[in-house]
Amino acid sequence: MPIAIFRHILKETSKGRFLFLLVTILIFLGVAPFLAEYVHLLLLADIFFSIILLAAIYAVSESRRQTMTALILGVPMLAALWLKIMYRSEWMMVASSVLIILFFAYIVVILLKFIFNAPRVSRNVIYASIIAYLLIGFAWGSLFTVIHHFDPRTFDISDFQIERVEAVFMYFSFVTLTTLGYGDISPLTSHAYSFAVLEAIIGQLYLTVLVARLVGLHIAHSTDRGRSENAGSKQNADGDSAQNENKDR
Repeated sequence: MPIAIFRHILKETSKGRFLFLLVTILIFLGVAPFLAEYVHLLLLADIFFSIILLAAIYAVSESRRQTMTALILGVPMLAALWLKIMYRSEWMMVASSVLIILFFAYIVVILLKFIFNAPRVSRNVIYASIIAYLLIGFAWGSLFTVIHHFDPRTFDISDFQIERVEAVFMYFSFVTLTTLGYGDISPLTSHAYSFAVLEAIIGQLYLTVLVARLVGLHIAHSTDRGRSENAGSKQNADGDSAQNENKDR
């Protein structure tokens, strides 16, 4: 009995796992820039980012295999993230960035699999679609951070921006992903050009393909529902006709 209750609770809470992750990401994007202005509040931003990582593990915990893979990627990443915070090591920052790329890449793959295997458009499908898009921005921001570490001449950024390089490249990543392009940060080398262009292409293709998929699912579901309703109406009409004929007899 207790096991059945626990499974029921787990099933009910899992329905909102995508919403919880989406809310934490949006709050982090909205609050983190203000926390960065105060040195003594930077720890709160790091804690919040850690919550996002834990929420991402929970979001893909649909099966034991997915949970174990997420933990194998996520635990070392969390360890590297907090070691970087404690020791302020450049190499630890690179290690945490690489692990973030791998972890978010895995989460995005799982989310896309969920989206394209969904039989109809639901709230979780919409939440997962938004989350995958945002995680692509996070992963690419970490990639730009790694590139800049190995070659500081890769991007044209100011001395003030170098002091907050991770936040700056996160900003640059989302600006590139959405093809907004303010121009305040510019790639200077061929590999930086390539990664920036690739992210912009992925951002546009993602929106195009995803919207087409969601619209297709919605149309297919609406068509099937319409056919079911028409079939039900026809059966009811046939039943009424049969009853009227019996009465006439």
